Amino acid sequence: MIVSTLHFEYHHILEELKGSYAPFEPNSDTIAAKQLTDDILQTKQ
Repeated sequence: MIVSTLHFEYHHILEELKGSYAPFEPNSDTIAAKQLTDDILQTKQ
């Protein structure tokens, strides 16, 4: 039961990390829905 709980917790963290990294993915084949300006990127850091 503990192994399953840890697995799902880390899976959730991994999915959040993937979502956060997606706008910066250099090999992405998709077009960003919203172009981020330098000002917006600076405030998100």
